[in-house]
Amino acid sequence: MALTEKGNELLGVIQKLLEEKGDDSTASVEEIAEYGNMSVPSVRGRMSKLVKENFIVSQAYDTEDGKKRKRIQLTDLGWEQDTDNYVAPAAE
Repeated sequence: MALTEKGNELLGVIQKLLEEKGDDSTASVEEIAEYGNMSVPSVRGRMSKLVKENFIVSQAYDTEDGKKRKRIQLTDLGWEQDTDNYVAPAAE
C-alpha cells in the first residue's frame, strides 16, 4: 500500500512519538499534532487514510472533564512501514 507523502510523514511522527513513550503506548491527536508541529485538524485529516489502510487504530474515550478524545495506536503494519524520510522535529 502506497501512502501519500503527508500520510507517510504523519505515520513517521506517530512511530517516533510512540517509540519515545515506550511499549504498548498510545497518543492523543493533540500529542501527535504538538510533537509533529502540525495542526490538530491536519492530523485528523491525514489519519483517516491511515485508519482505512490499517496502519493505525483510533479508539474514542472520554476525558475526566467529559470531552471526547481519541487514542491512537500503531498496528503491526504501521510499525513495519518504512518512514525513513521522516525526521523528528528538534526540541524547543
